[in-house]
Amino acid sequence: MDNMDIINHVRVNENRKRDVMIEQGKFLEMLKEIMEVARVQENRISKEELANLLGDVELSEEQFNSVYAYLAENKIQVEGFVYVPPKKEVEIPEEEKVTEEDSVFLKMYKEELQEVEHLTKDEKEVFLGELVRGEERNKQHLINGFLHDVISIVQKHKNKGVRVEDLIQEGNMGLVMAVNELYGVAEAVEEAYLLNVIEQAIIAAIDEESNEESEEDTIVAKANLIREAAKQLEEELGQAPSVKELQAYTKITEEEIRDILNLSKEK
Repeated sequence: MDNMDIINHVRVNENRKRDVMIEQGKFLEMLKEIMEVARVQENRISKEELANLLGDVELSEEQFNSVYAYLAENKIQVEGFVYVPPKKEVEIPEEEKVTEEDSVFLKMYKEELQEVEHLTKDEKEVFLGELVRGEERNKQHLINGFLHDVISIVQKHKNKGVRVEDLIQEGNMGLVMAVNELYGVAEAVEEAYLLNVIEQAIIAAIDEESNEESEEDTIVAKANLIREAAKQLEEELGQAPSVKELQAYTKITEEEIRDILNLSKEK
C-alpha cells in the first residue's frame, strides 16, 4: 500500500457535511508527522495518539485500518492492531518442489509448505522484536516464515544416514522450541540465531543416529569375538567355556558377555 492508496481512502467532513478528497499535500504531512512521533517511541503508536494527530479528519473503521496497515508496512506498530502481511506470489524454491523420489510424507509436506507465507528479512526482524518484547500476535507468522529455512538447511545435510523427513521434523521442533524460549526475553535477537538453532537441531539428529549405528557395530564386533573365542576354547577344553573363561580370553567384562549372549539367544 503506497501513499496514494491511503489518500484515496481518506475524506474530511466539512461544515456543509459533504465528503471531499483531502488535500494530498496536507495528508502526506500528517502521515510524516505520525511516523516521526512513532519513530521516537520505538516505532510504536497508539490508536488514540494517531487520532489526535489526524485532528479534524474523520475516518471510517476501514479507512483507519488502511492507515494502520500503511504504518505497519513501514515497520510501525499501531497498538491493538494486528497486521497480517498480504500473501506474496513467490517462486517455489527448488528444494520445496515435489519430486518422484520423495516419500509420500515428504510430497504432502512440500505441497502444504508451498501454501505457507514467506517473510522478508525485515519482516522476520520486526516479528522477532515483538516476540522478545512479550508480544505474541505474530508468533505463528514468524514460525511459518522460518519453515522454509528449515527445508533449505536440511538440503545441506541430506544423505548422511537420516531420512530427509526426519531431519525436517527435528528442524521444525528446534524452531518451535527456540521461538517459545525467546518470548519476553527482552534481548535483541537476529534471524541468524534461529537459523543456527535449526541447523544445530538437524546436526544433533544426524550425530545421534551415527552414534547409535556405531554402538550397534561395536556390539556386533564383540559378539563375533565372543563366538570365535567360544569355538576356540571349546576345542581346547573339550567343553563349552564358562563366562569367566570367555572373559579371560576376550578381556570383555563378564556382565557385558552375559548381555551379549542373552541378546543372541533372543534373536
